[in-house]
Amino acid sequence: MKKLQDFTALVVLVHCLIFGLDFYAHQRVDLAVAVTFNIFSFATIGLPSVIAGFLLWTNYQRWGAIVLFAGMALAFILNVYSRFIEVRYIIHPFDYEPFWETVFQVSTILLLAVEILGCYLGFRLLQTLASPATSSSTA
Repeated sequence: MKKLQDFTALVVLVHCLIFGLDFYAHQRVDLAVAVTFNIFSFATIGLPSVIAGFLLWTNYQRWGAIVLFAGMALAFILNVYSRFIEVRYIIHPFDYEPFWETVFQVSTILLLAVEILGCYLGFRLLQTLASPATSSSTA
C-alpha cells in the first residue's frame, strides 16, 4: 500500500507540473482564452488532483482515492473535449511562437497519459483500501 501511495503522490505531482506547463504554454501561444475558462480549467483539472494528493496522506485515504479517480476522469474528458472535439483555439500568426505551440501539443498528450494513469491508480487504491487484508491490518 505504501509503494502505491508514494507512486500515486508522484503521479499527482507530475500532473500538477504538466498542467502548469500546459497552462503557461496556452498563454504563450495566445489562444485567447477567457479568464473564466482559466478558472474553470484550474477548478476542474488542477484542483482535484491537489485535493486528492493531500487526502491520500490523511485518514481520508478512501476519499482521496475517489477524488483522484473522479478528478482524473473528469480532467481527461474535459481535455479530450476541449482540445479535440470542441476546438475554439485561434492561433494568431503575428505572435506565433512555434516552440510554445510544440510545448502545448506535447503537454496535452502528456496530460492525457497522466490522467489515464491517475484514473488507474485511483481505482487500484480503492481496491486496495477495500480489500479485507488492508481493513484488518489497519484496525
